[in-house]
Amino acid sequence: DGDTNWAFDGNDETAWHTSYGDDYRPVTEEEPHSIEFGLGKKRTVGKIAITPKKNGTNGYIKDAKIYVKTGYGEWQEVKEFSFETKEEAQQTQYIDLGDVRADRIKLEITDSYNENDQKLVCIGEINVYCRKINLKKFLGYELLDQTIMEEDSSASSFQIPNQYKDGDADWAFDGNDATAWHT
Repeated sequence: DGDTNWAFDGNDETAWHTSYGDDYRPVTEEEPHSIEFGLGKKRTVGKIAITPKKNGTNGYIKDAKIYVKTGYGEWQEVKEFSFETKEEAQQTQYIDLGDVRADRIKLEITDSYNENDQKLVCIGEINVYCRKINLKKFLGYELLDQTIMEEDSSASSFQIPNQYKDGDADWAFDGNDATAWHT
């Protein structure tokens, strides 16, 4: 009932929500529920912040799993986690993924805190944190002493300055000797 985009709009007053149902349209969805999103390209993801909705009594994450994939590959589970109490689930939580490479992420909720028999899920915001690459640190050049990929809480707003677009700096660290960063 709450649009998926609302989990990524930077506004914690809006929220993604599974179907509420009502007297005329009962909830038929059962857990697990999931939300999938792309990162625009392959990135090194360090952590994900999950901010719950600000109000209400239902739909808070209890148990969940995070999966990643690259390209057309298979989903790989990288983290399973639980919030032991509803009070804990009502706070922003940072889930450490330990620097995984991915271009897509799926959050699968397997159980949730609800005050009724419905199995609802609601998320106010999802923020993805990717590793920064500092060229001075990796290459030792004073001239290139700047961060080329800014850490941003939005999964879709990473920008690399035009002067680096001829050979993506990520290519220097992707483990593939067929790709290269160049000026």
